[in-house]
Amino acid sequence: MNFNLPRKASLFTVLVILFSGACNAAQETPASKTAIPSQQSTATTTSIPTETPEPTKSDLITNIIDAQKAVIKIQSMGNFSDPETGELNIISGRGSGFIIHPSGIAVTNDHVVTGAEEIKVWVGDDISASHSAKLIGVSECANLAIIDIDGDGYSYFDWSQDKVEIGQELYTAGFKLSEPVYSLSRGVIVSLDVEGQRSWIYLDAMIEHTADASPGFTGGPLLLANAKVVGVNFGEKNSNQQKLGISNEIAKPIVEELLIGEKNTTFGINGQLFSDDEEEIKGIWISSVQPGSFADEAGLEAGDIITKLGDKNPGAGGTIEEYCEEINSFNSDDPIQIEISRPSTGQEFRGKIGSGELLSSATPEGFQKTPLVEQTQVPTFILNDEANQPGEVIFDYGFEKEISEWESFVTNGDPTSVRSGIVDENFHVEFSNVYTYQYYIFDLFEIEDVKLELRAANLGGNNNNISLVCRNSEAGWYEFNVASNGLYWIYLYDPDLEEPYKQLWNGGSFNINLGKEENVYSAICNGEDLTLLINGEEAITVKDQSLTIGKVGFSVSSYNVTPVIVEVEQFTASVPK
Repeated sequence: MNFNLPRKASLFTVLVILFSGACNAAQETPASKTAIPSQQSTATTTSIPTETPEPTKSDLITNIIDAQKAVIKIQSMGNFSDPETGELNIISGRGSGFIIHPSGIAVTNDHVVTGAEEIKVWVGDDISASHSAKLIGVSECANLAIIDIDGDGYSYFDWSQDKVEIGQELYTAGFKLSEPVYSLSRGVIVSLDVEGQRSWIYLDAMIEHTADASPGFTGGPLLLANAKVVGVNFGEKNSNQQKLGISNEIAKPIVEELLIGEKNTTFGINGQLFSDDEEEIKGIWISSVQPGSFADEAGLEAGDIITKLGDKNPGAGGTIEEYCEEINSFNSDDPIQIEISRPSTGQEFRGKIGSGELLSSATPEGFQKTPLVEQTQVPTFILNDEANQPGEVIFDYGFEKEISEWESFVTNGDPTSVRSGIVDENFHVEFSNVYTYQYYIFDLFEIEDVKLELRAANLGGNNNNISLVCRNSEAGWYEFNVASNGLYWIYLYDPDLEEPYKQLWNGGSFNINLGKEENVYSAICNGEDLTLLINGEEAITVKDQSLTIGKVGFSVSSYNVTPVIVEVEQFTASVPK
């Protein structure tokens, strides 16, 4: 085999604002390569001015038909630790919310946004434009949060002033996880005093209703026919499948206090009751930590367990009541004693949260914050640059750890909307924006003839593209692009052209596994022959002599539907037969 090893291989991932993508299922040509301005957003909790301008009545939603204009879809990205497995993953929280002021102030559930490093919002049915948002207030035990969406001039809801009654008609509005489009459902109130204590919430009572409360509706509004808000939809996690909400009698005063900075009742964690009888540990499991919060300043991390707070052992009584009493009375001018256990290292820490200082440890190595999910360890794999027999593996990449041997770049879209990392020994790629093309190129060698194989699973909406790339260099590359519906394209990418994607062939295959399924994509670059295979079946072979040698890699791209979530399990390069 003819390999060309770079003089010094790059050992870190580079985010280049060039980018490129595979084409979409409508056979549109990707946009020309242009510079994309850097975009940054923060999810750090802040306060908003107390003198908020008075909203204009023309922006007020007064009819249930127009409710869509003020309902939002929320996607937040951060590090999350699962209490059942203890694994730390990069994931996105998804839910709904609703705007209560034209300046972009919106209400949602606490667990949708707390712990997020980045919050993206879509308003109504406009999935083409996302907005950055920041967290400005949280009432953790009431499961309520306030966010501020960039921009202004938004339509908004008003709270109902009337007392709700059993049998009263109401509507739920939001965005289902399974169908990321706006939905409206009608039902009636069946109870006003459902017990309000859960493993992660502590309220006197909640509303029960019969309207749709599908996953994704959490944080959305409960509305009357006149579009007045009578409650906030609540994401329930029990076997009874109850459809619950936080009434406006509880939610409205809390929201108003959050807006003036008087009741920001949280340490900055996304927590829930935890008990491990085998290890004899009871407390509050920290699923995620809000950047810049009191918890973050103290060094708390996702996966920690709060075992003591003040003079109480939260969770010891089997409820979250004592924990909520402490944080509801917390004053940052009076730091509170806290003790935590860190199962991942076996360490225990203690100190005062709110003091601005890291908690201390009795272990010899002292307190050290572990990095976020993006580890820097180099994975174990073998590069067989002497491979020359048909079928012999050149390298087999399993993504057990971070992909530091790969260069990443985009040719179209906003690179800040792309999140990636290792999840359960798979390479997890997630997009929050449409029409985004992200590439990953293996940076350690160049090769003439090669067979590539990629095993990947689609976990998002059924409208995305996966590509294999060979002979990547400054002169361009060959790209084998397959859409999730079975359509495919073979491209010669030429960066010198105004429209750089030159189509060599397009067609369709019935061999694709539709929906949220795993597929195996293969491409063979052998001399002038370019062959695409889908799940082991040849789709097409075309001929082209433009490129002879270069690097290899793959691409994930979004079309007109988000979220795009793809997990790559294996990438293999071998000698073609």
